[in-house]
Amino acid sequence: MISRTKWNVVGTATKIRQKKNGMWLTVNCKLSNECSTQLTTIDCWLPCSMNDKRRNLYKRFAAVGVLVFEGRDTYFLTEALL
Repeated sequence: MISRTKWNVVGTATKIRQKKNGMWLTVNCKLSNECSTQLTTIDCWLPCSMNDKRRNLYKRFAAVGVLVFEGRDTYFLTEALL
């Protein structure tokens, strides 16, 4: 199931795992939408088409996207970098 609301993630990456079509980032962040805000650690999917290699994701990761719920797993699907 995919959330209908857009979420903002602002934080720093603690772990990056490179894959063929993108990368998985484990991010310590502030996860917020128009109704709620919480501090959390979440896995984020960043497609390779959005990775411009000039950004240092360990210093700052800011993105807009949706949350995906699969069984017990929840992760963030990046739609745009800020």
